[in-house]
Amino acid sequence: MLRGIVPQATRVTQQQEAGMAITKKSDAVSQGCFESYAEYNRILRSWFVAFGMGGLALFLLESPVHEALLASGQTRTVVTLFLTGVTAQIVVAFLNKYANWYCYFGEDNPAFLQSTLYRFWSRIASQFWIDIILDILTVGCFLAAIGLLFDIFAR
Repeated sequence: MLRGIVPQATRVTQQQEAGMAITKKSDAVSQGCFESYAEYNRILRSWFVAFGMGGLALFLLESPVHEALLASGQTRTVVTLFLTGVTAQIVVAFLNKYANWYCYFGEDNPAFLQSTLYRFWSRIASQFWIDIILDILTVGCFLAAIGLLFDIFAR
């Protein structure tokens, strides 16, 4: 499931790109690096979602914690921050899932490489900045929520 990343300045045909992807797929070092990246990506996304949902569960279900949060008037803000962080991770997971499926399907079906769907999702797959922005958004939301909670419970 390589992304088929091609520098913008280089003109490469779809057939050449498919050939490069197949070559990259068979390169053991490249494959090992990708598998390592994929595993860390999976772990990080799982941690983000677990932390976001676990944080909400803790603060909304534990009675003394829940009461202190309600009394602070910050419940809506804290919940929104946690849910925004989790939602960002769900969005990036969906984007990566579909983008990589279309790229993978294109590698096994050369005729599909000419389709609009392939070109669209291949372009999305090569936009790593989307992952970075959504990860930063998640971390920012979680840190802001933790900061609010610290202020509430440090009183």
